[in-house]
Amino acid sequence: MTRRRFLGALGALGTVGAVGAAASACGSTPPATASIALPDGLWPYTGPALTKQRITLRVLRQQFPIKVQDQYFSKLFAQFTAAYPNLRIEDQTVPFGELSQKAQLAIAGGSPPDIILTFGDFMPEYVANNAAVPLDGLIADDFIEDIVAPTRTLHSHDGRLYAMPWEQQILAHFYNADVFAKYGVEAPPVSDDPADAWTWERTREAWRELEEAQRGDDRRLWSLAPSIMGPGGPGSSYWFEGIFLRSAGARSGTESERRTFEAVSPDGTSARGYVDTPEAVAGMQYYQSLFTDRLTPRAGLPNAWYDGRAVSFVNADTTALRAQQLKVKFRWAVAPVPAGTTQFSHGSGAGFFVASASKHVPEAAALLAFLHNDANRMTWHSEVRGTLPARTSLFERLPRYRQHPYKLMLNTLEKCAYPPPATPGALSYQYVLNSAIKDIALGADPAERLRRAATKLDTLLARYR
Repeated sequence: MTRRRFLGALGALGTVGAVGAAASACGSTPPATASIALPDGLWPYTGPALTKQRITLRVLRQQFPIKVQDQYFSKLFAQFTAAYPNLRIEDQTVPFGELSQKAQLAIAGGSPPDIILTFGDFMPEYVANNAAVPLDGLIADDFIEDIVAPTRTLHSHDGRLYAMPWEQQILAHFYNADVFAKYGVEAPPVSDDPADAWTWERTREAWRELEEAQRGDDRRLWSLAPSIMGPGGPGSSYWFEGIFLRSAGARSGTESERRTFEAVSPDGTSARGYVDTPEAVAGMQYYQSLFTDRLTPRAGLPNAWYDGRAVSFVNADTTALRAQQLKVKFRWAVAPVPAGTTQFSHGSGAGFFVASASKHVPEAAALLAFLHNDANRMTWHSEVRGTLPARTSLFERLPRYRQHPYKLMLNTLEKCAYPPPATPGALSYQYVLNSAIKDIALGADPAERLRRAATKLDTLLARYR
């Protein structure tokens, strides 16, 4: 069913079009350049010896927002090919919002890149469509066991690891403390304990006070910066905006609250009765009010918080390091993500997988092992990107997770971060809900729009029953 079924899923989403594909270069000419050994070898790679032939490994990944983050990859790729001069790496980058569609089209075309970066939320769909190869036997068992358990589960199927988790992300409430002080509005509590969070209602009250206090000012600031995830603006990221749906539910509440929290049926193939419950509707009514009250813009506004055009920013943990890198010109603080019925942050992140169509699986796995070794991961998390590690042992080696605000982020991950809805149609799921969330933000009736989304999802997910 693999390719045909995958094309069917793409067609249902209207994404089938031109297919980007290129054959991997392959030859038998031995390398002429002397190799330079990698400082830490190939650990945690445990597969067969790498080929001596000249080959090209093609990598598809997102283009990162800061130049130093893309330069990090260039540096590591140069180190790897210096150690294995017969290997060439073709590094293809696209904006994050285009990454999934690019990957789907390449896979459907039958000649995808050897290595693909995706959000862990989508791995169940790639695995269900046989688009990824298991990494067991190629990656050391102790490395796999060191992966934080929920993240390992998200990137695995039937006990086999299908993707190398690159990082983890959670949400926190970043804000401009100078603006709160200027207008005499009480600011959210700075704390490392997620339980100290304000509710969403209390947070909106403060944002309304800020809006009211600025009336008459020449330069009014948005109370809440729009999402910068994916293409940006409303409907750009279920990972962020979906929390307004799921936090309105409760894992141990009534049947309707539990379904709202779970967001999909246990087998992952039904959304009706899960995304259109009264609680979910109320969550979207709250989200819509942020736009109707003019607390946040209806369109994307890149860097609005960093540039001082918005006061609050509910965003991923990367925000802290990026604020330092950009040397923002105001005093900023970090509070726990606000709470609904449940305090809720999605907790997941990107991961690399080796395409099942790759002709160079051992070499692709070896490159992934090198990118994920301890030294390279420590640099990425502490100096380059600022995301949470995906392995337990790295937390113990990074002392900043014992102090604010990184301690808050680790506590959020451990206490109130939950994986995305478990469905083999994860791409379809988030595509449909992103569209519904955008429509609601722009004025659609939340109850009617969620009902339509649930009906469409049930049709799309039926193929996995």
